[in-house]
Amino acid sequence: MLSTTTVWVPDFEVLISTLEKLRVEIERDYDIYFARLLPAVGNQVDKDVRLTAFAHLGGLVDSTLLAFTFIDRHLLPLDNIWWEEVYKPPFQPFDDYWRSVNINRLNNSFIKQGFLIKLFSEVESTFRILLREIDPLAANKGTASFPSIYQSLKKKLGSFPTDADDLLNLLRLSRNTVHNNGLYFHDSRPHDQITYKGATYNFDFGKPIDFVNWEWLFERFEDVRKLFNAAISNSMVLDVPTLIADPFAANRKIVPR
Repeated sequence: MLSTTTVWVPDFEVLISTLEKLRVEIERDYDIYFARLLPAVGNQVDKDVRLTAFAHLGGLVDSTLLAFTFIDRHLLPLDNIWWEEVYKPPFQPFDDYWRSVNINRLNNSFIKQGFLIKLFSEVESTFRILLREIDPLAANKGTASFPSIYQSLKKKLGSFPTDADDLLNLLRLSRNTVHNNGLYFHDSRPHDQITYKGATYNFDFGKPIDFVNWEWLFERFEDVRKLFNAAISNSMVLDVPTLIADPFAANRKIVPR
């Protein structure tokens, strides 16, 4: 017998609206640094890490918008004809309960986790490139662990927000925990605790974390955007008169809507 119940799903129109606001801020940053770097870098400006840092974030927003729009227009409402067109014989059709379950699986297991992992990846790759440019020998030629990379870059620039350490530790631990299906495991630290912006986050061995919701992720995205601004606006970075190449720059140029 098919279930007549459903499980709660987010309001994706609200999430889309929030993402669109974040996208406006990213485009503004991109345009500012594009104008600033173009005279020195020329037609290779869209391959410069000082610009691609924001283009990568813009790409993350765009990919998430795409996923949310698909859910909002095709998977919802639950009686949307899409379900019948895709899940047809010999497959058993999903009832409303399993449709709502699968929407949440897609949102939580793929989109949300992918967002967090990609957000931290953008920070790590950007900071490694910047450190290699400023000091090619630092932190084992930019190949050391991320905490070493960040601390070396922070020491040289001296312009990071005072809570940047807590932000990056929080993102790093959250990313590592997500890699373990949301359970915290560490070979030598059974407990970690991060206090950031007045909130305390606990990581206990073998236990799940439950704070990585979309509101939290959007706030951390905005924190990262501001952190990039702090690093890239520093004269030691911004005034480099030649290209600081981003090897991951392909297809990262922001295209105006």
